[in-house]
Amino acid sequence: KTFKRITTNVLNKASTNAEINNTNTTSLATLDIQVGDAANNSSKRGFVGFDLSTLPADLVPANIESARIKMYVEAIVGQPFSQLFPPSNCTGSFCLLLGKSVVLEHVFYGNTVAASAYDLTPLSSEVRGLSDDAPCAGFVCLFSGTVQGWNSDNVTAWVKDDVQNRVSRGNNSQYRLKFPIATNGDNGIDRIEVKTNTNKPYIQVTYLIP
Repeated sequence: KTFKRITTNVLNKASTNAEINNTNTTSLATLDIQVGDAANNSSKRGFVGFDLSTLPADLVPANIESARIKMYVEAIVGQPFSQLFPPSNCTGSFCLLLGKSVVLEHVFYGNTVAASAYDLTPLSSEVRGLSDDAPCAGFVCLFSGTVQGWNSDNVTAWVKDDVQNRVSRGNNSQYRLKFPIATNGDNGIDRIEVKTNTNKPYIQVTYLIP
């Protein structure tokens, strides 16, 4: 058979976007998703979901060549990348990159977001970060983390897993954004804000189909 290579955008599922703080307050993120801590030393984690039903029903994970998540960071307030990470006890470019990025985890919480998702066990032990989506060349790119504007990362393995389990997960592909430290307790704001009403998140998927 001759396969066609298709690239499409899997769109954000607005009803599964939410913020949850450490006092178990959940709110739908209709304008943006705030991740980090607040002036009252509470913290927020963000949740964002995508609708896989636009992908062919007979698509098999092996035929997914790539999947890249894209999110638009409208604002970076305070110093979340230095204040909400523990003192570094690891070395190498990955540690430096992760320490400049919001942490991205693969989760599943269903069609509604309950407060329990704040501490939900991820589907994968792997964590990723969001990095500047602008083209970049050279060694310095190793150290570019989350920036204001479009950010992205490779979530191919996670999307393949969601397609493999698309029936039990209701065609959802879902992610949690957080920082390792909930709050630094300094009565200041350290957070990022990811847009959800304009410049909406999406996943760019390239796959093969007969």
